[in-house]
Amino acid sequence: MSPVIFRESQLSEREFFEEYNKHSTGNCWFLLIYILRSFAPLCLAVQVEVFEYPGSVDIYIDEFSINLNSSHRFANNNSTEQGYTRLQSFKREASQKNLVLRMSVFKSIGLCLGALIGGLFADLYGRRMVSFYSCIVWNILGWIWIIIHNKHVLELAFVVAVAFCNIVNVVTFVTFGEITTKMSRLLVIYTIPYYLLGVLVLDYTSKAIHVWQYLIGFIASTNCIMIFACWYTPESARWLINKNKIKEAFQVLNEISGKLYTLPEQQEENVKLKKTTITYQMMLFLFTNKLKHFLIICLSMVIASLNYNFAKLRAVIHYVDTDEFGLLSIGAEAIGYLFIIPVYIFLGKTHGLFFIYILLSLAAVVALITHEFGREIYYNTFCILFGTTAVCLNWLIFLDLFPTFLRATTMGCSFFIFGLAIALSSLLVHKVEEYRECYFYVTFFLTALFGVTVLALPRSHSQNLPNYKLN
Repeated sequence: MSPVIFRESQLSEREFFEEYNKHSTGNCWFLLIYILRSFAPLCLAVQVEVFEYPGSVDIYIDEFSINLNSSHRFANNNSTEQGYTRLQSFKREASQKNLVLRMSVFKSIGLCLGALIGGLFADLYGRRMVSFYSCIVWNILGWIWIIIHNKHVLELAFVVAVAFCNIVNVVTFVTFGEITTKMSRLLVIYTIPYYLLGVLVLDYTSKAIHVWQYLIGFIASTNCIMIFACWYTPESARWLINKNKIKEAFQVLNEISGKLYTLPEQQEENVKLKKTTITYQMMLFLFTNKLKHFLIICLSMVIASLNYNFAKLRAVIHYVDTDEFGLLSIGAEAIGYLFIIPVYIFLGKTHGLFFIYILLSLAAVVALITHEFGREIYYNTFCILFGTTAVCLNWLIFLDLFPTFLRATTMGCSFFIFGLAIALSSLLVHKVEEYRECYFYVTFFLTALFGVTVLALPRSHSQNLPNYKLN
């Protein structure tokens, strides 16, 4: 290492992060951290989507001999071979749909718990420690799944496993966002599309593996990658500086730069407060300084999440037994991630989000005018596309709006809202099918009227993350 001494006797955060940003991006280390962070949504998809695609659902139903439908109305039609085939087809389709909706509720509970707990703990105890230990618990739970033979116990274990894997997902998202610079922060969003890769991996694996225990063993083995990822990724230098852990922050800088940065006669503050006191001060700051922005961005996240999740579940209800849903859904999401680039470049985050809400409201108007149920698959496709873009822009704004000591907590709130939207969609999707026209009106008013509130958010395009400390 070559020695480098800062000019000032006291730490300058500006000078520190100027040096840190020189070495944290645009090199092989940064590329490796990006790849490791990308495994978090991939492993999350393999874990939580196991009950949402026909191949893995069939394996689960066969293993536990589950029949979740009432098929007595077909009893009189099964005397012939054609009627029996029809009955079996109905039972298979109904079981899949009911199981998807049931497990979506459990999944949302785990996502919500993990997001809130993980976000708060990451702000209090550090990003690296919370993500690493959560990953170990997640991996242990994954292997325990293999020996569970009771359906209800498995559902409980599923909720807990989803909670811990979402802790890892949220915390690593924040950590990578704090590593990036203002020019490379968009790359945080482009770790999320690996979720689609995880879905494809699960889909093809479930078609190749026809034994439940083997499938769960494969899922648990993929989680081992995240243990290494969380161990290798260093603690966020922003969090360390914010907590006055100066020596640890310089150690991170030395490791990623290959140089020896030192400060002459640096005094490090050792002010230790109870975690309850810190939490109180965090919430006090949020409610006295950032409440307006917090409520607006939370409302925006509600609108985006509901549009996205309702569209996906409505498509599942009608196309779960065919490959059309999978192709359209994955294709729409992929295009949605690509659509972020021109929106981000030409409009920025805030105006870009408002533009997406205009497109969603126009899609609802078109659906109201056509009144053709057969074309609603295309409406769902556009909602998934624009909903993907809207959700990602909301997450980027969450990263930019709040200081380091609140960033993981508020990001956890955004993932909590996303999880609640999944639960609400699962519970109300059948009602939506009965009152489709009302659903389109609600979508229009949410996106057109309440979507305009995002214009009250501050412009955060191409700006550094706020890093002031909590007194």
